[in-house]
Amino acid sequence: MLNKVNDLLTVLSSPECNPTPVQAHLFIPKGASERYKKHLSAIRFAQLVSLGRDAAACDAAIQQLVNQTNNFDDFSFWIRLPLPINAVSPGTVAFLENSGNSVQDRIAAFAQSLYRQWVEEQDQLRCRLFFECLSLTDKVAKFAEITQGLSAQTPTASMQTFKACAGEFDAGCAAGAIRFDCDHANDEADATQICETERGAFRHTVTRIDSHGGNRCGYWDDLVTCYIAPAVRFP
Repeated sequence: MLNKVNDLLTVLSSPECNPTPVQAHLFIPKGASERYKKHLSAIRFAQLVSLGRDAAACDAAIQQLVNQTNNFDDFSFWIRLPLPINAVSPGTVAFLENSGNSVQDRIAAFAQSLYRQWVEEQDQLRCRLFFECLSLTDKVAKFAEITQGLSAQTPTASMQTFKACAGEFDAGCAAGAIRFDCDHANDEADATQICETERGAFRHTVTRIDSHGGNRCGYWDDLVTCYIAPAVRFP
């Protein structure tokens, strides 16, 4: 599709679509002979013929490419983009991430947010600035296109749980725990390294399960859960 759009831009930049202007009226110098007048008229006639021919070729090429790009329906491109995390309220983000909510309810909430971000806001700007406004039928069709694309998938985040321990020596931590030394005894920073940094998770939770003294700084045991998103296919 991008190649087709580039082809359209190439056609719009071609000589056929950017012809040399032709004078509206034939300019004939004073005292010109009849032969020279006929010569000038023939040149202008040839220019007008070429102008018409080039305009027809340009129109045909543009129409063909516009048809190939579905009338350059750029809203269909916009709604394939991810939803920016800062485009929705924290409450909506929490609702979408809560696996306790039904998939259909989460799809509906995501579709509404996606529609507002990529269709409604863009349409309002164009309508105000250029008077290019989507009809009600167009709006309904775009929302249906979003929901149909989302309904084709049932994304579920996987959860991976790890034990994290902060202390001076491995022996002071439970078997299999990921140990951080005394200088890194920050449960949120440690959990972020385990989940987001090392495993590409989109969020985590951390719970303190035990602590005891010993050696230079004592020991803290945490339960870290990483939420790892599947490969989501956007609509």
